[in-house]
Amino acid sequence: MSDVVQLINERLRADNERLIAGFGAPALPVTFILSQARAASTLFIQVVASCYRIGHASNLLSRFSDAPYIGAQLQASLEDPDFTSSFRTDFVTSGPAEPHEWGWFWRRAIGLPEDTYYLPEGQTVDIAALTRTLGGLEQALGAPLLFDNIFAQCNLDHLRDAMNRLLTVHLHRDPFYVCNSILNARLRRHGDLSVWYGNCPRDYDRIQALTDPVEQVVEQVWSTEQEIAEIAEKQSPGQHMKIDYDDLSSDPGGVADRFAASLSDLGADLTPRLTRPKMLFTSRNHPDQVNPVFADRLRRCFRARFGYLPQGIA
Repeated sequence: MSDVVQLINERLRADNERLIAGFGAPALPVTFILSQARAASTLFIQVVASCYRIGHASNLLSRFSDAPYIGAQLQASLEDPDFTSSFRTDFVTSGPAEPHEWGWFWRRAIGLPEDTYYLPEGQTVDIAALTRTLGGLEQALGAPLLFDNIFAQCNLDHLRDAMNRLLTVHLHRDPFYVCNSILNARLRRHGDLSVWYGNCPRDYDRIQALTDPVEQVVEQVWSTEQEIAEIAEKQSPGQHMKIDYDDLSSDPGGVADRFAASLSDLGADLTPRLTRPKMLFTSRNHPDQVNPVFADRLRRCFRARFGYLPQGIA
């Protein structure tokens, strides 16, 4: 965060707290995405936001980590009622209205120490403060809230009391291709296959101690799959939905409509955009996308851990 943005947040912090003092929990369901890294969670928000009005954290709002209600008011005042995403991202999105993971906010809201993904045992979240903030965001944005953040995902059990209803959306991509994409991201982002990329599961210390970076990634994805399954099992019927990566690629509008229908079943009807863009994306779940640099090791490690290989992967 730049010095100027930090200064703005410091100046607005007290006013933000005064403005949200009277808010309670959001009246509408709050949605959290459950996702592996590289499973198209950003694309999902871009698709939904291009079809319906939804209260997502934008790049503009993300600058207001200490004054989110004020940032949300500004986001709402500048919103294009016929917003269409660029559907572009290269690790991060570009453009004030495009979605942002908002890690600065969630780390502070949960009270996470630096370099930690999970709240330490015995430490609790300030639920009253989070309730006021989420209630204020819903009021300012005028739509149900939708978040895509790994810190929130990892600590969802600690956040449930801050909202009346919680919907989870599991964006599922074949774990083999998640592994392939994370390994490629290590190379593209860091230029080094051994440098960690993505979330840190609870057994990060065990995984990080492995000497083979391909085995590391396979174990990272395996552990994250187990954690997502545990979260999904705790959700009540009707408050969890699963969306497949290939469906999002081939029928993005249909996926957005399914999400809208799930919210409608929970009493929250989304407002459609005035026009809907034509959307069709190329799935990268294809054997041709597997990087030959590590393909043999990936096949070997993945089969050993997951017990299968996708169709077309020999």
